[in-house]
Amino acid sequence: MLVPRGAWAKISGKIKAKVKDIPIIASNRVNMPETMSRILKDQEADILSMARPFLADPDILNKIKANQEERINTCIACNQACLDHTFKEQMVSCLVNPSANRELELSKLKKADKKHVVVVGSGPGGLESARISAIRGHKVTVLEATDKIGGQLNLAAQIPGKSEFLETIRYFKNELKNLGVEIHFGYQATLDSILALKPDAVIFATGVKPREFTLPGIEKKKTASYADYLSGKFQPGNKVVVIGGGGIGCDVAHKLTEEDSSTIDSYFHRYNVTSYTNAQIQKEKPNRKVSIFRRSGKIGSGLGATTAWALLQELESKEVGFYTSLSYKEVTDQGLVIETKKDGAQTIECDSIILCAGQLSEVSLYEEFKSKVP
Repeated sequence: MLVPRGAWAKISGKIKAKVKDIPIIASNRVNMPETMSRILKDQEADILSMARPFLADPDILNKIKANQEERINTCIACNQACLDHTFKEQMVSCLVNPSANRELELSKLKKADKKHVVVVGSGPGGLESARISAIRGHKVTVLEATDKIGGQLNLAAQIPGKSEFLETIRYFKNELKNLGVEIHFGYQATLDSILALKPDAVIFATGVKPREFTLPGIEKKKTASYADYLSGKFQPGNKVVVIGGGGIGCDVAHKLTEEDSSTIDSYFHRYNVTSYTNAQIQKEKPNRKVSIFRRSGKIGSGLGATTAWALLQELESKEVGFYTSLSYKEVTDQGLVIETKKDGAQTIECDSIILCAGQLSEVSLYEEFKSKVP
């Protein structure tokens, strides 16, 4: 996801300018019509090669022909269910299209006797549940507590290189509108308010919440969850501690050190793409000092093999500190105190702390509903 759309077509364009009689094919990160048109218009290729976009939306070309570009389920280039699964010898699918590689199985789903389906929550799970329910012929009502759909996709889209998640939200927004799905915004769902809608079925897609984490003295520093930071509710200082070194912690560290996504030119410069002698990423002075902490295991160990190396390389080039195999002791006026077997107790200076210590499923309403409704 760090690679800008159509970036490698700049290279194929240079080849095409020199090779006149052989058709040139451009591939990778060609996922939307405007990128396709630009590459062909700028004569950077004769033919476009696409693979992942067809997993995300097998009808992408038909939608382009029908001038229905707003209905395209855009490939977000995450690699999580396609390439990462391939290298682990698992079944290939798609993060934004769970029916990919299950077409024969899911094509057996028949039109249902029409019922009223209420979906609580409009994150990706709720949105897809609403879409499929509507396709099967049900009347669908979505209850969303905030003023927009997407759930934590809205947070993920704030990470540099991950704005493609906004395309997923755009896709669902248009699909649900076309299918006649009714969405209630600012709706604080309760047992009584759900039952008042007289549903025949209720789907709970209420997502997750940040796991709470505390330490003695933590109130001495500006502290927030990753959700508050990514939503713009929290402004960190210049020396930031990130507690939690999984995927979310790495993404937060990335945003802390680089606010914006790369352009093609800035990406090529940073990765020395056109250099024949230097294949190393350009180190850049970070806009703040960031340190990531994880009790055990490697930083970013849960990231996919095809993307982990690039993200970790980004963080290292911004001088992000990695601390693992440790215990948290306290927070003092100076910073976070940790202890390791090798170095004993040490204090890492900071003025802000962002908590990325995991997530918990938000199931309280579901559990209440299940216990009181037959």
